[in-house]
Formats: sequence, C-alpha cells, structure tokens
Amino acid sequence: MKQKRPDLILLDLMLPGMSGEKVPSQIQGIPIIVVSAKTDADSKVNLLLGGAVDYLTKPFDTKELLARINIRLRESMRTTQFPIYNYGELNIDETSRKISLEDKTVNLTRTEFAILKLLIQNPGQVIAKSVLLDRISLDTPDCTENSLKTHNSHLRGKLREISGKEYVESVWEIGFRWKLGFVEEKYYMNTDVIGEKDGFVIRLAQADDAVNYYEQNYCPLDKEVARLTGCKEEFSKEEVVSFFLKSLEENDRYFFLIIAPDGDIIGESVINEIDWDLRCANFRIGLYRQAERGKGIGTWATEITRDFAFEKLKLHRLELDVYSFNPRAETVYLKAGFKREGVLRDAIMDGANYADDILMSILEDEWRTLKTQR
Repeated sequence: MKQKRPDLILLDLMLPGMSGEKVPSQIQGIPIIVVSAKTDADSKVNLLLGGAVDYLTKPFDTKELLARINIRLRESMRTTQFPIYNYGELNIDETSRKISLEDKTVNLTRTEFAILKLLIQNPGQVIAKSVLLDRISLDTPDCTENSLKTHNSHLRGKLREISGKEYVESVWEIGFRWKLGFVEEKYYMNTDVIGEKDGFVIRLAQADDAVNYYEQNYCPLDKEVARLTGCKEEFSKEEVVSFFLKSLEENDRYFFLIIAPDGDIIGESVINEIDWDLRCANFRIGLYRQAERGKGIGTWATEITRDFAFEKLKLHRLELDVYSFNPRAETVYLKAGFKREGVLRDAIMDGANYADDILMSILEDEWRTLKTQR
C-alpha cells in the first residue's frame, strides 16, 4: 500500500492476525468491497457505515462480483477528486482542467483530462484502449476508439508544449502509459532543416508535404525503386497520404524529406521505431528520382541523418536492413560507418530469385571514433 495505491480493495473478513472489520475505517479514498460468510444485517450495516462501499455474502457468483467491481471502479473514477494536484513538476488543477509548469499553462478538454487522470493514477502501467474507454466512459461518453488516438495526441502535445518532455507513451496496438521514473526529453528542433549541400536540403516532413510526396514519388512509383525497397504494389493517393500523415504523429519517428534545388521531393530519410529506454532505433533512406542516384546524395543524406541520431537524439545504436541485390546501398552504409551484423539468407524475393536480408548497425562509440578520424 505504501509503494503502490490500488484502485480497489476486495476484503475478506477472515484475515490472519487482525479483524477484517477494522480495515475499512483505516483506509481512506479507496473503494472497499467486503466478501464474507456473515449474512446478518448488523454485520453488513456496520461495515457499510464504517467505510465499505459494497458487501457480498459467500457463496457468490463470479459474474456478480466482477459486475460490482466494475461499477465501483467507475464510480471511483468519477468521484475521485484532486482539485490541486502536484505530479512531479506539473501542477494539475482539476476544477479548471489546467496544467501548469512554472509560468506556462495549458487548458485540457474534458476527455484529455479524463485520460490524464487515469494514466497518472496508474504510472508505468500500460492501459489498454478498451479499458481506458470503459473507465472514462462516464466522464466522456462521446469518446470512441477511433477518436482516442486524437485525444491522446492532443494531450501529449499540450504536455510537451509546457515541458518539452514526453510523459505519455503509446504502446503499439495496445494502449497508453504514463512513463514512470525516467521521463524522456525528446529533442525538439529550432529549425526544420538538418542539412544543406549544393542546393539540396534535408528537412522535417510537414503535413503540407503529403500530396507532393505522393505525386513526386508514387505517381507512378519508379520500378527500380520498388525493386530495391521490396515494395510489391502500387498505392493509391489516399493510402500514401494517410500513411504520410500518420507517420508525422508517431512519437518514435523522425521523418525527413530530401529536397532538390528545384523544390521537388526526391527522397526521404527516416529514423523510426525509437526505443527511448534502450536508446536504439531503425534507419532507412530512399532516393526516388533516378537522375540523382550515383551523385553522392544518398551518402550525404545518410551521414547527416546518422549524425542527427547520435548528436541530437543521443542514441546508442542505429540499425537498418539492406538487400543483397542492392550492393550500392550497402556500400553507402559501409562508408557511413555501419557494420554487417548478420544475414537472413534467402529471406526475400527479387523477381524469381531469392536474396539475402542484411542487418547492419552502428554504435555511438563507433560513430564518435569515425568523427575523430575525419
């Protein structure tokens, strides 16, 4: 109880070394359901007046017990109040639904605050989407699974606005959690541009780029690009734009575009699947305009993005996959300091032929050594 506050207590009166009847009066703010073989009215009344929220006599049906637990949890979520609450450096005002940090303040919507409160009450725990929706349903009946991601994204953005930190973590296809202990300070850039050379620019992708990204790279998709990247099908404009916009929302991704002197998008450079605890990430790069290949643009973009990963994001390891039928790409990565780590033999098809999937990586210490040698 001192280390972790439960959401609810299921109390059996038959406790070793003490009387279970005394427990409800000693605990405040946590709903207690009593289960007992005692069926007399006095026992029930005394316990309910003494602090228990419900009383269930033995024997009982498990379904009934679960239903009562669910009801009490919902009531607890709705009635638990902390008008002014300090969580670490954050000052949280439930009455006005405001969060403050020093001289910065943001206002939360009703749904955002309900999500925040549930996550804070369960720090470090992954809260499944279905559970979250059920637990906040009385406060926010209009919230659906489809809109939950949007509400969470807005909440994270507002927390980031006042703190520059990521308090809430999305757990892929499961739900969300409030980070416990270590709170990741994601790197936020003062400028979108991370590299310039001979009129070429590498910059962060923006929502406004979505249509141009499709029209200049996927309409149609270059056959050689499709072969080298293992892309087996054409995608519609809606699919590409949707993927592009979704990529911008992910907390574990930095999505850069390579822009030619004429302003066209000719490629991308991506750091994704970032594990902020292990400080590891995946990397990929693609040049879509055939005329720009073989000019050193890919090598330059790889080195710029690699440096960003280690210098700005403070990563420990960067890894990638390259296919054996793309030796030019492997040469680029070797020049950038990546090392062969392993091979998945015959793991992909290149037309009618099998090809290897080569895993490559570079560590922070190797990058530092490389930088001192140049």
